[in-house]
Amino acid sequence: MIDGALEIIRHRKKYPNIDIETAVRQLSTGPNYLSELDYASAITLANHVGWDAFHLNSDRQLELSETLMEIVLRVKPSWAYLALYGRERVRKFINEDQEQCLKYAGLLDTPPPERVIQWWNQLASSVRSIKEAQNIEVGSEGEKLTIIYEKNRLTDLGITEYSPRLISIENNSAGYDVLSFDVDTTGNVSEIQIEVKATTTDQVRFLITRNEWDTARQYQTSYRFHIWKLDNEAPYILSVDDLTPHIPVDSGVGRWQLVELNITDIQSRGG
Repeated sequence: MIDGALEIIRHRKKYPNIDIETAVRQLSTGPNYLSELDYASAITLANHVGWDAFHLNSDRQLELSETLMEIVLRVKPSWAYLALYGRERVRKFINEDQEQCLKYAGLLDTPPPERVIQWWNQLASSVRSIKEAQNIEVGSEGEKLTIIYEKNRLTDLGITEYSPRLISIENNSAGYDVLSFDVDTTGNVSEIQIEVKATTTDQVRFLITRNEWDTARQYQTSYRFHIWKLDNEAPYILSVDDLTPHIPVDSGVGRWQLVELNITDIQSRGG
């Protein structure tokens, strides 16, 4: 497919007054290496990712590797995210056609030349940025859901004169995301601090930073974690006591900074 699109572009560059259909017709009557290409699939791909994703170059491997980078970053196939863990991890998950394409571009050469190292580093850096942006978007959606959830909860409690506030937009180092309220049995209203975590995956995993946990311990019973699986109607709500058995303990000169937890493991252990 990629070869077909590249040849169409190359042919139209040579004959700028012809359209794609004419270019394909002329290429299909040419030598075997051109006539046997799958131009129909090439056009479908190019229309999907954009014709500007295809980069002509007199060096065949550079042409393919530059084009592959553009296509991967636009299509964002699941295997691309594995580049964060090295190309061997990618190789275990791609199909035969994808592996062949990478081979043609020289991107699986061993030992890898400098241009190949730079290609994989660029891919890893790019998908890391994409993943971080996606995580921010998911986290923001979780915060919106918590605001809605808290507004409804406060209405049910009959304390509509209070509204939850998004703190993270003002101070993202506060150690919590949302300030809300609760009422005790005597009718006294008090503040509660809520740290929001969100995911779209079936395995509900979430990260807690040292700053978040230190803040949680500071507020104790007024601090809560809202853990959202975005297609659920309500969050998992966890207290400091729920999480304490699962938080690392500093040892010697070592201090933990980040811990990953799984809601299923916490629930199965009574948290």
